[in-house]
Amino acid sequence: MIHAGRFFHTLVEIIYNPYEGLKQLIKAEAKVVNNKR
Repeated sequence: MIHAGRFFHTLVEIIYNPYEGLKQLIKAEAKVVNNKR
């Protein structure tokens, strides 16, 4: 589960810097998937 504050920060990143924000989001998703294994 992503912390709300962190998720909100990522949303702001995506709004102001879409490319960088998406990279962070993908990285976070990959980390979550790896943790589930």
